[in-house]
Amino acid sequence: MTRLTLAAATLLTLLFSPFVLAESGVVRAVITTEVVDREPVNDLQNLQISDERAYFFTELRGMSEQSITHRWIYDGAVTAEIDFHIGGPRWRVWSSKGIAVQQRGQWLVEVVDGMGNVIHQKTFDYAP
Repeated sequence: MTRLTLAAATLLTLLFSPFVLAESGVVRAVITTEVVDREPVNDLQNLQISDERAYFFTELRGMSEQSITHRWIYDGAVTAEIDFHIGGPRWRVWSSKGIAVQQRGQWLVEVVDGMGNVIHQKTFDYAP
């Protein structure tokens, strides 16, 4: 093998290794009651009636200059869609949704890429 071929093979191995592939897309997704200093304060599966607002925090890697949407779904209906532009190789975004007392039960939040594909989703229960 020539040096150039060896260098190309090494680069391809690094680019397509499981570690690198795992580091692109959504690397963290959290339902929380608040975001402080760009970090979620807790990671919840269940929200209580006293929590009138839920936050969906996502950390993205390797998606610079792309767009995503947080899609909030309750009882099969989309209740909100919030769009984001990803400005760097590691990007954190969050959206929030006010939840009414009568909206008890399971919620779904999806991360949708610019092509309309759901690339991640998270469920939580409100006052189970």
